[in-house]
Amino acid sequence: MGARRERVLTRSAPQAVGDIVTAVHDNSDGGLVDWWISGLGFAVHPSIHRSTMLSLLVALAVTPPNPHALVDSAIVAMQRSASLRQLRSLRLSGMQHDYLLGNAERAEGPWRVLYSQFTELRDPRTGSSRRADQTIAPTGIKNPERITVFTDTVVAVRTASRENGSSHAAYEDIVDRIDGSPERALLLAAAAPDLRLDGSVSRYGITFDVVSHPWRNGRMTIELNRDTHLPDAVEIVRAYPDNFRWDTFGSVAMRIDYVDWTVLESGSYWPMQAKVSFNGQPLRDVTLAAVGLDTIAG
Repeated sequence: MGARRERVLTRSAPQAVGDIVTAVHDNSDGGLVDWWISGLGFAVHPSIHRSTMLSLLVALAVTPPNPHALVDSAIVAMQRSASLRQLRSLRLSGMQHDYLLGNAERAEGPWRVLYSQFTELRDPRTGSSRRADQTIAPTGIKNPERITVFTDTVVAVRTASRENGSSHAAYEDIVDRIDGSPERALLLAAAAPDLRLDGSVSRYGITFDVVSHPWRNGRMTIELNRDTHLPDAVEIVRAYPDNFRWDTFGSVAMRIDYVDWTVLESGSYWPMQAKVSFNGQPLRDVTLAAVGLDTIAG
């Protein structure tokens, strides 16, 4: 019996139909083949005939993956040893680079920028958050700290001793930022009864499975890396009638690309950078310095 060569890729079967790998014959007469299916990750016994395996592959090729199964795989890939559903709080700190869309002197861009440092405490289950930030002048001087408290219906801002409610436009922007975060987007998708599969796309030489569901007055789409299963991008397409700068664009594509995935101390994967675009134009870059996860005691 000749030497056996094999290659196994860790994927779900429907995702990996295009990557199906055939192994070499185990016997000299060539009648039986040791088939390895990359997506299933196990060996099929050599007594199974080639025609039987071809029938199986055809069935796999015409069966689309279940969108909820894809999201469940993404949750497992991201959480690893810490359950996303058991997260009680999320502690973030880092720097933010905003492109100020709508400044009158260059309405079409390029836009001027604003730098800030922030810390944030967030409840991943409800989306509520408390964020403290300070803008940084070109001289390096930090402006007074601003604290923003967000709940499901209200945004309040405090600077020094002054406190006031914020606009609905600011509220909608924060909703996108929080619900578009990877852990929150996956949990929303997992709970969506009308989650659907929108096929696949190829970016940067990588294939992504695309799932989407209705969200607020538009639709939220998640691109799941077929190799890692991680949610590498979230895109929200909807209108912003309460934002006088954004409303003129009609339906807006707000896209968040997540990069620099890092293993945290808890064992979870987390993206340490987020690049936000507005109809394809840069809107915001966020770089995290630290991420802390607190789970509910089991």
